[in-house]
Amino acid sequence: MKPVLVIGCGAVGASLCRAIGGSKGHRVVGVHDVVAERAEAVAEAHGVPAFGDLASTTAARAELVLVAVPGPEIGAVAEAAVAANAAREHQIWLHCDGREPASSLGALAGLVRGCGTLHPACAFPPGAVSPLVAGCGFAISGDAAAVDAAAELARDLGGFTVLVPDAARDAYHAAAVLASNCAVALLCTARAVLSESGLAVEDAERLVLALASSAIGAGRELGLEAGLSGPVRRGDAAAVRRHVAALSGSPEALGVYRSLSRVALEVARRSPGYSPEAAAAIERALEDPENR
Repeated sequence: MKPVLVIGCGAVGASLCRAIGGSKGHRVVGVHDVVAERAEAVAEAHGVPAFGDLASTTAARAELVLVAVPGPEIGAVAEAAVAANAAREHQIWLHCDGREPASSLGALAGLVRGCGTLHPACAFPPGAVSPLVAGCGFAISGDAAAVDAAAELARDLGGFTVLVPDAARDAYHAAAVLASNCAVALLCTARAVLSESGLAVEDAERLVLALASSAIGAGRELGLEAGLSGPVRRGDAAAVRRHVAALSGSPEALGVYRSLSRVALEVARRSPGYSPEAAAAIERALEDPENR
């Protein structure tokens, strides 16, 4: 089993330790964090040493090093590892940030076998140790050795990889935020609409989560465009007008509804046989009366 050192024991690092602990081809052999208590807690959970400084991590004899720290700190970790003589020429170093390029580990160039990225496209709420979802995607990049090592780990964790070059990292990260963080914000908005209409918050939350899961399931089964349903997809302008009226007392929710319904309309337009007349009626229903 390939020995892995994890640097950074926040939500991402702790969750990756948990996932690696259940894998067949990799094992965590040590952890390090600038917050000693955080490292000790993760170390105790997995029965591995918590190293108090980077220099001492060499005792782990790791072949793969995962740097699970916030993006702005990655370069400093690499520089500190060089200063502490903590990098070894047989090692692969991968950082786990979605936005930063592989070159953030540039201080290690020439000192290790490879440098790259391994970003798990999964939600990691602060303070939680989260399981990786089945079939989790990983955005990877870097030199050939790093890409190979990242792909091997991703496969061992039951996931798949997508090569995201450094030039596309900002766009990738923005898309990831839209698909995850903004999705949660959208569900919070939907829950608020229901609770303000008299439903219990707990019932509203269960309802929107179940509905969102159903929509995602349809997209997974049929493809995203084919999974679109609802009044915009049906061309039901009357329903859209009633929705706009119902949300008139909640400007924030109404703004979200209008914006996303216009996006849904563009998706619907691409469906075979979608009526131009229906599209025009939907557009009129979504207009702000003051702009007519």
